[in-house]
Amino acid sequence: MSNKCNWFIGPDLKPCNKNKQEDSDYCKTHLFVAEYTEEEKEAKKHCSSCKKVLYIPDGQKTCGCAEAKIKKLAEKRRDERQPHIEKKLEEQNNKLKEKQRLINEMGYILCGYCDEVHPPTSFIGTRGQQTQSCENCREIQKERDARRTKQRDWSQEYKNNPALVEKKKQWKADNRDKQREYERKYKESKKGL
Repeated sequence: MSNKCNWFIGPDLKPCNKNKQEDSDYCKTHLFVAEYTEEEKEAKKHCSSCKKVLYIPDGQKTCGCAEAKIKKLAEKRRDERQPHIEKKLEEQNNKLKEKQRLINEMGYILCGYCDEVHPPTSFIGTRGQQTQSCENCREIQKERDARRTKQRDWSQEYKNNPALVEKKKQWKADNRDKQREYERKYKESKKGL
């Protein structure tokens, strides 16, 4: 009778070369196999995650050890980040308390755009009216409005692009029928007014 373990190792299911435990047919590493039924022993597979040979139900590629590792790592990361998160939350709470103190005690006003508190003088517009945004936000908005082009001068762009002018002339020469149709429809629409 062999003194070696009656289980397997590796993806090619080679016999285990370790010695049996005294009271079992398996080595110390493979003692879990003693709890298997004969059907489970016959349906053994190699787990691609933990590299053990064990019973894996049909339709699964791993024994579930990968999910356990992922959960363990996620828990470790969560524990490492927890002090940092708590510190950030405390800073935010302190900021909110300071804003509330300034609003209540000093009469400051909360700007609806930048979410900062400013003295009431920052909320007076050019004509002396009360505004909802502070001076800083109004200046930023003025700069944005200046950068935004309100209307494009298409005729000027058209004149500055000689290739476009030539292309349009060429189209008119090639499509005289369409041009006449467009002119006729335009004149009819003007008569209807």
